[in-house]
Amino acid sequence: MFLTIRSGGQTGVDRATLDAALDYNNTITKDNVKKSFFIHVTGWCPKGRLAEDGSISLRYPLIETPTSLYSERTEWNIRDADATMVLLLSTTTPPDHGTNFTIEKANQLQKPSKIIFLDDNIITNINEVLYWINVNKIKTLNVAGSRESNCSGIYIKAYEFVSTLLEKRRTEE
Repeated sequence: MFLTIRSGGQTGVDRATLDAALDYNNTITKDNVKKSFFIHVTGWCPKGRLAEDGSISLRYPLIETPTSLYSERTEWNIRDADATMVLLLSTTTPPDHGTNFTIEKANQLQKPSKIIFLDDNIITNINEVLYWINVNKIKTLNVAGSRESNCSGIYIKAYEFVSTLLEKRRTEE
C-alpha cells in the first residue's frame, strides 16, 4: 500500500490532498497508531513556492523546482511517483488546463493514472482506488486536479475524499 503522497501545493485538489495527509498523520500520532500507517508527504512546487493565492505556506513539506513554471512542477511530481490520481468535481465539470496537462503528461510518461469524479459514490470510488493501488503496487501516489479558482468547492470534496481514503487504507491493513 502507498506510503508517500505527492502533490504540488496549488489551491484546490493539491492543497486539500496535502492538508488531508498532514491531518491524518497528526491524528495517528496522537492516537499512537503504528508508524507503518504514517504517510510521507512531499512534492515539487514552483520556485518561490508559487501558487495562485501567493506563496505556498511552509506548513507543506514541498521542494522547489529550479523554475517557477507550473508545468515543471507537474511533470516532476508525475515522474517521481508510481502513479497519478486526478480528482475532478463531476462528470459535467471539464478539467482545467493544468489538469488536462497532468493527464496528458502521465500518459506521455507511461505512468498509471486514474481519474475520479467526486460526485460519484465516495465508498465506491475509494474501493476502486484502493484496488487500483494494490493491483499497480503503488507506493508513491501523486494527487492532482483543478485549482479552487477554476472549480469552486473542489477543495472541500477533495479533502473529504483523501481523508476517507487514508482512513479506509489504515482500517483495511
